[in-house]
Amino acid sequence: MKGTLFAIFGLLLLAMPTLAQDQFEYTTNADNSLTIIGYYGTNQDVLIPSSIDGLTVTCIGEGAFQDDTNLTTITIADSITNISFGAFWDCGLTNVFIPGSVEEVDNAAFYECGQLVNVTISNGVANLGQDAFYGCSKLNQASIPASITNIGPYAFLNCTNLGAIFVDPQNSYYSSLDGVLFDKSQTDLLQFPEKLGGSYVIPPQVSIIQPFAFAYSANLTNLIIPTNVTSVPDSAFFECVSLVVVPIPASVTNIGGSSFENCSHLTTVVMPDSVTTIGAYAFAFCDDLTNISISDDVTFIDDGTFYYCSSLPEVVIPGTVMSIGSGAFYGCSSLTNVALPGSLTNIGDYSFSFSPLAKIQIPTNLSTIGSYAFESCAETNLTIPPNVTSISNGAFDESSGLQSVAILGSGIEIAPDAFFGCESLMSLFVAGDAPILAPAAFAYDTKRG
Repeated sequence: MKGTLFAIFGLLLLAMPTLAQDQFEYTTNADNSLTIIGYYGTNQDVLIPSSIDGLTVTCIGEGAFQDDTNLTTITIADSITNISFGAFWDCGLTNVFIPGSVEEVDNAAFYECGQLVNVTISNGVANLGQDAFYGCSKLNQASIPASITNIGPYAFLNCTNLGAIFVDPQNSYYSSLDGVLFDKSQTDLLQFPEKLGGSYVIPPQVSIIQPFAFAYSANLTNLIIPTNVTSVPDSAFFECVSLVVVPIPASVTNIGGSSFENCSHLTTVVMPDSVTTIGAYAFAFCDDLTNISISDDVTFIDDGTFYYCSSLPEVVIPGTVMSIGSGAFYGCSSLTNVALPGSLTNIGDYSFSFSPLAKIQIPTNLSTIGSYAFESCAETNLTIPPNVTSISNGAFDESSGLQSVAILGSGIEIAPDAFFGCESLMSLFVAGDAPILAPAAFAYDTKRG
């Protein structure tokens, strides 16, 4: 009889629906409230309960639902005050309602929820953390309530379907104009929704553009920057692949790193003399760039500034430039003409690698030629001035058209592979003391033997 009772009891247990709270993993906080830290169910629609075992649930913990691609809808109880870092990272969510009880949506809370179409942020939410909705590629609009006091950097970055960001007019910290997000005074442009396109005139009162403000705006074709702006920040126009021409006003003194990187259809950049600094990779991978003028006040061309600008035929480097960084003109496969100014004291590693320069005039102030600096160049007759004391590894590697080299200095150090694979090299002239040759400095120069 006892065995029969146990069997019946077991069948009853199997027949009972699993309680939602049994599918959550949670921890108890110092104030005796609960934080959800994991979910083991398979439901597409999930309710975050307001309490479990009589204890109030107040927080959705870090990574609690991370990578749950089966999850499409989440209902958040109004007891929740915090959604933690990466709580719904890369989930399958399509709709999200964030109740006003939530004070903070932490960094990357909904990072790369690629199916998320609609999100409602209720009045009461105060903070949207950095990258909160980064990569939500189907999100079509966002509405910022009056209660929001902080929107972290990149909160809506790489949301490629985002057509507008609206802000409640009662918000004391933020505003929107034509769907573009600004600070309250509209002097600081924070985020240009990436689905917007065509021509855009930045309002004249704007003096600050935030990093990544226009990044991934694939439909933006033309842009007017107002004269109050003094700096184009890092990655401001990263991967604006339809942008063709950018006139930079005379107020600008700084062009930040990667500011126009991957603007693959950018053809012309008009740079005023006010510009004194150009950041690393500022114009990297601008495949269609054919016309660039560098300001006469620039003293340093940073690493990778024109990396893989494959259509750039020539560059005028002003006489103020003292240093060219590593890979600055790497892979500029149409670049045949560059006049190197006498002011140069440094040419970095790989600075002109795979750029078919037809004529290289080494500046007289230069002491060292960087590794692979002129790899695969098209020069035929090369003169090394007397101030050069060392030629680094692979400096002229695989320059197959190079026929003669004249070294005007004494005792110059020539590193391994400096002239590796220069298969047409027939003549080496040394004016002073014999160079100090490393092994394989002229390896596989077949015409010299």
